[in-house]
Amino acid sequence: KNVHGKEMITVRDKVVPIIRAAKILQLQQPENENAEHHEVNIVVVDKGGKSYGLIVDSLEREQEVVIKRLTGISSSLDSFSDATILPDGKVALILEPSMLV
Repeated sequence: KNVHGKEMITVRDKVVPIIRAAKILQLQQPENENAEHHEVNIVVVDKGGKSYGLIVDSLEREQEVVIKRLTGISSSLDSFSDATILPDGKVALILEPSMLV
């Protein structure tokens, strides 16, 4: 839905504003972003008692990981304050969804 020019969804009879993660992270937007009826993945994030719908490109899988706090990083990376090592040995930054809203 569009309410006063802002994207919204209804979750459990509650209107929730939508935030596009790719836009905030300045990533390339999917080509079908402006399509009238297409499926999107939305992660609902609660921050300070208010809910937000975060549109993400995809949902991978749930996985238990050990998180390591990053130190000495610039303030431009506030959304990525933690990291983990994946089973294949690659390092992955942990995105903190509440920092995007």
